[in-house]
Amino acid sequence: MSAAVGLVAWRLPVRPQDSPSLAARVGAHRLQVDYGGNGREYELTSSVLRQLKSHADSEHVAITGVAVNALNDLGITSTNHKTQMTIDTLTRRAIDAAVALGAPAVLIPAFRRSMMRTSADIAVTATFLVRLAQLATTAGLVIVHENVLEPGSLISLREAVQAAEVRFMFDIGNLHEYRIDWRAHLEEATPILHSEAHIKDHRSGSAGDIALGCGRVPLGHVVEALLRTQTVDCLIVETDHRDHDEEQIRADLAALTHLINHNRSTE
Repeated sequence: MSAAVGLVAWRLPVRPQDSPSLAARVGAHRLQVDYGGNGREYELTSSVLRQLKSHADSEHVAITGVAVNALNDLGITSTNHKTQMTIDTLTRRAIDAAVALGAPAVLIPAFRRSMMRTSADIAVTATFLVRLAQLATTAGLVIVHENVLEPGSLISLREAVQAAEVRFMFDIGNLHEYRIDWRAHLEEATPILHSEAHIKDHRSGSAGDIALGCGRVPLGHVVEALLRTQTVDCLIVETDHRDHDEEQIRADLAALTHLINHNRSTE
């Protein structure tokens, strides 16, 4: 199976509304955008949404997901009523933004304050995802959850959300950073695996701070395993390119494309 390559707007050295044009220039086919995150505005304004949609359409770049990265700084498992009200508002607006952009998925991360550390956290998160999936299904969208759970805990979450059509995002860099057995994680995620996966390398510090192929992640084996699932049809580079020029972005995309093509040649 082959796959497209894509980028995430929140790690590019341009404004969100300019990210489709950059993606087109460097050869990316798809783009995920960010609905709020660390040090960034929580909302995609109506003006930005219009520009994003217009630029993506004119550049023939598909916007495939709206990531509510602000949840990492709010905390899905928080018991604070005000925080929960904010989360409810943001996720509903993110669904609206995905509809406006023609994106099929809303991405829900589980890091920092939203990380699941106990079985109670998993239960609260599952309830949240099921409720959100009900709203998303009405809008014709899918909810995609990204986490770094150990395989046993991942099974618990998978079984709790499977009926609600929640999907799992695979991210090799995060799994490597948190020392999770990525093969075991992928095996348990596969029954509800999302069609896109995040690819970034890791050596020290935060995953994605280095160019692809410069760290310890076995990228070739990862690409091979993902394509073998027959579910993943796009690999999204999540290297932090905010301080990089376009040549480095092209280099990462080229490295990933080479791995995809090598996998096809050995089938």
